Amino acid sequence: MPHQIITSALFLYLSAYCLLKKELTIYIYTFIFSIISILVIQAVYTQELYSNSSSIHAFMKISIGIFIAILLDNKFYIYFSKIILFLSILSIGCYVCNCFGTIIPYIPVQETTLDGGNVFRVSSILYTQLYNIHSHGLTLRNCGPFWEPGAFQGFLNLAILLETLCNSKRNKQWYLKIIIFSITTITTFSTGGYIALFLNLVLIISTEKKINPNTRLSIILLFIAFAIFMFFSIDFLGEKIISDKGRLGVSSNDLGDGMLLIFGYGFSDQSIKLSSIGSAGSLFNLIKYLGVVGLLIYCISIFQYPPTRYRVIFGIIVLTILMNEPFITTGPFWWSVPFITLGGKSKFSDDKTFV
Repeated sequence: MPHQIITSALFLYLSAYCLLKKELTIYIYTFIFSIISILVIQAVYTQELYSNSSSIHAFMKISIGIFIAILLDNKFYIYFSKIILFLSILSIGCYVCNCFGTIIPYIPVQETTLDGGNVFRVSSILYTQLYNIHSHGLTLRNCGPFWEPGAFQGFLNLAILLETLCNSKRNKQWYLKIIIFSITTITTFSTGGYIALFLNLVLIISTEKKINPNTRLSIILLFIAFAIFMFFSIDFLGEKIISDKGRLGVSSNDLGDGMLLIFGYGFSDQSIKLSSIGSAGSLFNLIKYLGVVGLLIYCISIFQYPPTRYRVIFGIIVLTILMNEPFITTGPFWWSVPFITLGGKSKFSDDKTFV
């Protein structure tokens, strides 16, 4: 296929450029070697179920994510924040139109399991709406350009996190961006998004140097008390978190055993069907595709060694985000996250180690 040849050629060029022009860390070499090793081991025990093309495609996707982080280096958060800011402002405008009953012109239609299967996902390229074909009404949740609100919140919360850890200029423009990101996250009505947003806001308050330590502590305690009150007061928050089987409903029996548990089921459609893991969360999906070893490798790459205090905070919030959606399997972007540079001109670039 011509497109496969072109894609492969571009991938090889990108790989060669990064290997020759960029200085790769031990984490990157270890990560890439580990992924290759897992894919080779999977070929041994899955045998006829193994798919060379699926494994190569997965490796290319993972590698491209890593190369994105390498090429952009300290500028990663700048470009990412600008893109998410544009999508946030656009989505808020579309969401307000939806609130007033205006349906944005759309193209493809895709079935969902929402509202008994009556709600369809309709795309306007840069904005996705949840449209009920029977009532001709809309489910008022902000999906942005993504497949559902839970996906959008992940990118929004990551933008807040990177702005907090990488941007040393806390001026009016910075606070305005954080407010826009936060308001947009609220309009997603994503419980996982609210949890990650809560952690982000606590981080912002705790690192705000303009406020004295005692005042910061008081604000954080009040904020925590308010969050607990909202959890028990708003029905959909508490009930959805407690009953969310789609993200958390995985038993030990679902994980498999032996080599399947250790190194995963691989990326072949036939082998994946053997897995009982039905979780939409990325962490459980990592176990499904790459096993416990793959999950550990990803987590170690996020925290790095020796982990700094803010690298640990970064890791905790990223893993919280990943519990909500199958980000890992949808594209290369989230494979770049463990290798995002948090240093540069950030006030946290000289952060002390955690251990």
